Amino acid sequence: MIVAFFALVAVTIAAGLLDWRRGALLCVPVGFVRPFYALYPRLRVPVILFVAWVVLQSAMTLLRTGRPVLAGLGLLSYLSPPLALLLGFRFASRSTALERWTWVYLAGGGLVAATVGLEFAGVEHVLFDSIGVDLVYGTSGLVEMMSGLMRSSEIAAWHLAAALCLAVGGVVTAARLRTRLVLAALAGGLFIALLLTGRRKMLAEVALFALFFVLLLAARRGRAPVGLRWSFAALLAAALAFQLVSRGRGLVLVPYVQRGVTVVAESTQRLEGMTVGQLGSIVSRTGFLGLGAGTGAQGAQYFGGGVELVGGAAEGGLGKILAELGVPGVAILAWLSIAFGRALRRIARGAGRLPQPLAVPAYALIAFLPANLAVFLTAHQVYGDPFVLIVLGWLAGAVLALPHRARAEGAIA
Repeated sequence: MIVAFFALVAVTIAAGLLDWRRGALLCVPVGFVRPFYALYPRLRVPVILFVAWVVLQSAMTLLRTGRPVLAGLGLLSYLSPPLALLLGFRFASRSTALERWTWVYLAGGGLVAATVGLEFAGVEHVLFDSIGVDLVYGTSGLVEMMSGLMRSSEIAAWHLAAALCLAVGGVVTAARLRTRLVLAALAGGLFIALLLTGRRKMLAEVALFALFFVLLLAARRGRAPVGLRWSFAALLAAALAFQLVSRGRGLVLVPYVQRGVTVVAESTQRLEGMTVGQLGSIVSRTGFLGLGAGTGAQGAQYFGGGVELVGGAAEGGLGKILAELGVPGVAILAWLSIAFGRALRRIARGAGRLPQPLAVPAYALIAFLPANLAVFLTAHQVYGDPFVLIVLGWLAGAVLALPHRARAEGAIA
């Protein structure tokens, strides 16, 4: 893969000789990739193979359908996370930059939560008009799914869940009691707003995050009690905030609570149904090589793709990838996922030797990634939003930047 890197450098030099402006632009990805591959050499081959396969499958989409938009959707959905990862890797190499970004994102999450609360309180505004389904049947009848400023309950739920996970991590990390109390209160508000969206998958994501986060904290020698106490305090704050909001509207909130609880009973069945239960039927419909990147992407139905091409069986993330990229694409992505998982495990082990201000945020980000993987396997629709993909890639890059950042700050030799 050293050959591949120097080939990229050669292309950059050649482009610079022909047109210095293009050469200057190409220097940017070369500069980003160089330190990343130096830290994670095992990711080189699967990353290059995955990018090459996505580009090839996007070309196949264009040749098969004659629709450039579908091919563009394929490139956007598969390549925007790696690009965001590289940017996040560089940006988060310094703790102050990552902290500023986190506070800005938490402020955005708080704004979304506030608008969801206003919508639930009966405030009507054109900005709150849902652009998708806003009613769903729960165990107690119809449940109105709130979306607030995001205008999509699923998108709102994902960002609320992401902000909630970051807030819990901040509660454990913050040095000042006042900051911890503010973040705990914010976590409570985010939890209530998340419940009001009616999106159970995101509640499952938060539950999985909490499980992974607590396990990582418990594995940290000599520091687990502090982290566990503040994690419990954040959850208790969420419960107390929920009780305060419930007064006077308890009967109205019951359907949301009952719908949220059902995610536990249905999660295993849905996971099986959206993965191994339908893989055979997907291959028989789309073929061994798939139908091309972008054919099953969110929004593809408006351009001749979607269910008409890949079928409804590809609703889950794994099914979508299989339908679009085929068996070889799934195999390459599995290789990449294993290599990425090993990198996360190495980072988690190394974080145990770092000071708490560096280790605990790393644990929170590490726990957030596999929690999203579980949600993606059951439903990929929310991951068709470019901003969601960018945030995920950004946070993944922040995790991978931890060793580089720790060395820069003198935390490790």
